[in-house]
Amino acid sequence: MLVVVTASSFQSQARQNTPARPAAAPGATTYTGAGSCNASNCHGSVWPKTGGKIKQNEYNLWSSKDKHTKAYSVLLEPRSKMIARNLKIDKPETAAQCLDCHATNAPTAQQATSFQISDGVGCESCHGPAGGWLGPHVTHDWTHEQSVKLGMVDTKDVRKRTEVCLSCHLGTDKKTVDHELIAAGHPALIFELETFSALLPSHWRKVNEKVDTLHRWAQAQPIGLRESMGQLQRVSAKAGDGWVDFGELECMSCHHALVLPSARQERGYSGHTGLPPWNEARYVVLKHLMTAVSPTAEKELETRVAELKRSLESPVKDRAATNAAAQAIVNLTNQASPTIEKAALDQAFANGMLRSITGDATNIAWAGMRAAEQATMSVDVLYNAIHPNRPEDQVNAQIGKLYEMLQSQALYNPEEFAAALKRLGSSF
Repeated sequence: MLVVVTASSFQSQARQNTPARPAAAPGATTYTGAGSCNASNCHGSVWPKTGGKIKQNEYNLWSSKDKHTKAYSVLLEPRSKMIARNLKIDKPETAAQCLDCHATNAPTAQQATSFQISDGVGCESCHGPAGGWLGPHVTHDWTHEQSVKLGMVDTKDVRKRTEVCLSCHLGTDKKTVDHELIAAGHPALIFELETFSALLPSHWRKVNEKVDTLHRWAQAQPIGLRESMGQLQRVSAKAGDGWVDFGELECMSCHHALVLPSARQERGYSGHTGLPPWNEARYVVLKHLMTAVSPTAEKELETRVAELKRSLESPVKDRAATNAAAQAIVNLTNQASPTIEKAALDQAFANGMLRSITGDATNIAWAGMRAAEQATMSVDVLYNAIHPNRPEDQVNAQIGKLYEMLQSQALYNPEEFAAALKRLGSSF
């Protein structure tokens, strides 16, 4: 309860400091703000209610326990001020570059008087502007499909849900965390749908999910690679006479300790020595999934990824070749999605995935810490999907050790991580 009061007090103070503005005309693109959902008989109940389609305490869960509600206040912290100073930004709490992901940064003309930027990442960041459906959606016999037609984002659809999450946790044509922002002090972005969903306070009834954990995990994998290819194409186009943004490449290929003897030099390089390779974090798990559901498609995907890597790691830069390879990967991931959705994903499948991923431990570990993070989150999801309610068992303890190895880029050791992932594989 203390947290609720604190969050409300912060938002109340921010609202007092916000200048008045004319009300936006009601419509499908009008943003009404999180406060428009907090009535006790709508989504603002203190306790979850039983018997209905929704819990009705969604607003209180968000405002008191969900980190998204703190996204705006983070911009007022010293670290954000330092990042802004490095980027020559006056105030991060008013800069579109920051607000686009740290808040529901709706255009002023689309903000209702109830809308407050200080709410952070509110309901409409994920569910879409509520102006078109807020009133009708509480009427008798109103359907979810009717709300979707009036602007609600269909987050029940795993593909759309993943795309919405990745719009901030990866980027779009309007917002991204690039090498400049990372150098200024912003954390690099990672995301895995099921892992991040599990970290949220569940404001939805899980029994209403259309598909199970394994299918949600699997359906999100090709979307992650597809969206990263879109990101690569966009930053390549913006580079002018330069090359792709360094944020798309493997960080530790440059930012590693210069020690002798060097395990990196002894291992050698798959690409051109001295040139940073592509960050293949979105691919290292997907290739094992594709091998399981469509080996032929995986071979084609492997070929296109090899073309992309050769293009990125070549001393002679050919932007057209890079974009062509990226687009081919986009097309293949789009083609793979229906196959994955129809696949029979059961306990045998999950165990096969666990053996396949852990069996590739060396390649994953040396692909970089971001790749190791994706693999760790996936084995965590897969194991606990088929062995729920075992938080203290030996396998979860080993998974916990993997997470501990991923706490610092500076301390990440690919040899040690590979060994630990291999040991985990002996459990399956």
